[in-house]
Amino acid sequence: MPAVVSFPAAETPLVSIAIVLYRGGRHAVAALAAVAAHTTVPYEVIVIDNASPDASGALVRLRSSGARFVVNDTNRGFGGAMNQAVGLARADAVCLMNPDVEVGPGWLEPLLVTLGSFDRCAAVSPVLLHPDGSVQEAGARIDSTGHTHPLTEPEAREVDYASAACLVVRRGAFLELGGFDDRYHPAYFEDADLALRWRAAGWSVRVEPSSRVVHHRGGTDLGGAATRIAGRSLQVFRARWAAELATR
Repeated sequence: MPAVVSFPAAETPLVSIAIVLYRGGRHAVAALAAVAAHTTVPYEVIVIDNASPDASGALVRLRSSGARFVVNDTNRGFGGAMNQAVGLARADAVCLMNPDVEVGPGWLEPLLVTLGSFDRCAAVSPVLLHPDGSVQEAGARIDSTGHTHPLTEPEAREVDYASAACLVVRRGAFLELGGFDDRYHPAYFEDADLALRWRAAGWSVRVEPSSRVVHHRGGTDLGGAATRIAGRSLQVFRARWAAELATR
């Protein structure tokens, strides 16, 4: 890993890569190094330091240059900080990326092609892999209880939702619906909620199997509170989508 990860200036980026940082600084530096090594189209990087309680923000700033770096005084939650990043983005396509995602050669181009090939495609996801190369998720389905179930057969298809761990969104479609809903603060189910809102508005979420990235799940974990936070967000999701879930 280089001492400093440098990003070239792009006057007209084709994609904005947005990362929200809350702990996980070492993962973030590795993620940024992979982006720099394997992204060949003009792009910009936006890092939102979401009031990280450790030295992660300082580490990322020390080990990278050329990114747009925003420091929040308070934790706006994953959704709130991503909304902030998308609002700052200059490109029509915005890649929402967790700091614990590692991209490889040829990761981005197929996602941009898919997004541009379907007029009402709001977002497209790569296949997420475990570090051992096995499939972690190729989109997901949502059942009648609101639980999400990862699909493990990589296919080019429309899905109920795809994880925002790595998701290229059409900026206009994201802003049209107001982005992620703050009721899921600080995290979890905001991506599933947005996918259902997109579907209700005539948009789709797709998976592109020729793009694959490694997701080191847990690298941005919220600690022991994660299960409690996810449980609360699930209840919010169930209440909001009760009628829709009843049809599943």
